[in-house]
Amino acid sequence: MENLIRTLLDNSNLINSDGKPLSEKIRKFKLSEIDIFCNHLTEITSHEKYEHEYSIFHHAASHALGVGKYPCSSFNCRFEKLQQLFQFSALYSEKVYIRNFLQYNFTKKKKDIVNDFHNDIFFLCLLLPFIEAGRIELVSFPHYCPHCLSLYGISETNKKQYEDACNGDIQFLVES
Repeated sequence: MENLIRTLLDNSNLINSDGKPLSEKIRKFKLSEIDIFCNHLTEITSHEKYEHEYSIFHHAASHALGVGKYPCSSFNCRFEKLQQLFQFSALYSEKVYIRNFLQYNFTKKKKDIVNDFHNDIFFLCLLLPFIEAGRIELVSFPHYCPHCLSLYGISETNKKQYEDACNGDIQFLVES
């Protein structure tokens, strides 16, 4: 998957040989080209294509750490989240899964979408060395809350134990 992201960026002529975004080319992208690029990225990062490696040192990043536009879409805030993601990855985790942040709702003005796309490519370029090293994985999930996303990443045995514990708690509350 790591090489597919680099290949997609290279083939789309969005980055130079140093892995830096080509701002002028990005700003000239048509909405249809942005849509095609994002659909390709969503396809190659689909959660269905992953073979899950179970480890206590693999984590799914929350929205607050995931570099996306939620809860704040300002460039400076996202850049700060990116630095925190790098620190978290280096200190606590062998691998961090983050949501694919290049998914768009095309209800904004074209200028705003192109600007968001440019910023997203910038952040993707900064993430690329960590993605290629296998420390961070970009994943396209259906829209799950962090709780459901975390359940998706655990083994069936652990999931059953978790559900049994939750059902026991609920049964205890019902019986009280």
